[in-house]
Amino acid sequence: GYDEARRDELYAGVRQAFADAARASAADPAVAEARRLHDQACSFMREGKFGYALIYQERIRELLPDYHSVHLRIAEAALAGGQHQLALESLTRYLAAKPRNYDSEAVRQMIAGLGEPLP
Repeated sequence: GYDEARRDELYAGVRQAFADAARASAADPAVAEARRLHDQACSFMREGKFGYALIYQERIRELLPDYHSVHLRIAEAALAGGQHQLALESLTRYLAAKPRNYDSEAVRQMIAGLGEPLP
């Protein structure tokens, strides 16, 4: 049956669930937009439209600033478009965000290959 003593605890749990759902709903449009932009950026890369891909990846960084992998995508588009300095900056940001990630050594090698000192 109904337990009067647990009422406040149950209500707090329900309020928390609604608050969590509201936050998730607020985040979903940004994530959905980032996914759409990512798909389009990949298409631009395949088509050789590196400048457009770069613009879209930079927009993803604005939408999801904590998404560290976007720095790799920006570097990829920048390198393809001949923008080495921007690529280096993006690779360095990636390492700063995830210095011990599974691909950190490969990123360090990319930086070294571009003739820059390792971070």
